[in-house]
Amino acid sequence: MSDTPESIPSEAGAPDAAPAAPEVPEVPEVSAASDGLSFRIETALTAMGLAYTAVSDNAFLLNVADQPVLVRTTDTVPNVLRVISEWRTGEEVPTDRLTRLEACNDVNGGLPGVKCGLNGDDVIFAAEEITSVDTDVRAMIIFGIEAIGAGTRAWLDRVHELAGRQAAPTS
Repeated sequence: MSDTPESIPSEAGAPDAAPAAPEVPEVPEVSAASDGLSFRIETALTAMGLAYTAVSDNAFLLNVADQPVLVRTTDTVPNVLRVISEWRTGEEVPTDRLTRLEACNDVNGGLPGVKCGLNGDDVIFAAEEITSVDTDVRAMIIFGIEAIGAGTRAWLDRVHELAGRQAAPTS
């Protein structure tokens, strides 16, 4: 009889190496000059007839409804496309910072895909999407601009609603 209980495998039955890890597929290099996301964005903006300025290799500035809109990308895998805008608020917008921040929080929680924050008196909106080589970049740019517009409207409605509650007399 052996000193080793039958429920514990003997040294002879132990593997001599760790199991092989699965092969990781190679990720093709993305060339910003030929087929990278930056090139595809620039091509889409031109095809859409939108006037833009290339701010850097991966950022394009355009004007939508008299507001600056930045379309920025990463030429990495996965690609990320961001549409960002800093909207200047007018005099009709309540100036209480806490009210503005609460409205931003409500937009962030209520509109998936839209981020909202403050920069001084301005409100910053961003829409962000992960893309692939098959992604319709034109549609993503349109979505980003529309999402920022929806975020702006939702923020304005909410900030006025909050300001109205604060101004209402309490009984």
